[in-house]
Amino acid sequence: MHQLHNIDHFRKDSTSLRKIFEPVSGRYNYYQFVAPFKGLGTIFPGDDLKDSIQNFHDILIVKTNRENRIIDAFQYTLE
Repeated sequence: MHQLHNIDHFRKDSTSLRKIFEPVSGRYNYYQFVAPFKGLGTIFPGDDLKDSIQNFHDILIVKTNRENRIIDAFQYTLE
């Protein structure tokens, strides 16, 4: 979880950011879901709207106890 606290210091691409969300051994269960979607990226004056459609990836992490009751959850858009 230490890397998660320093997330702003990582390169902003989905490959390097995914390493932050790798599970660590412990007493909780860990579930990770990744949802790719297309969305509008940053648009500057004069840009073509067709060029602003980009691929994004949302990541959802759910932490549960041994009975699979949700303890905590976290959502982050990788890009």
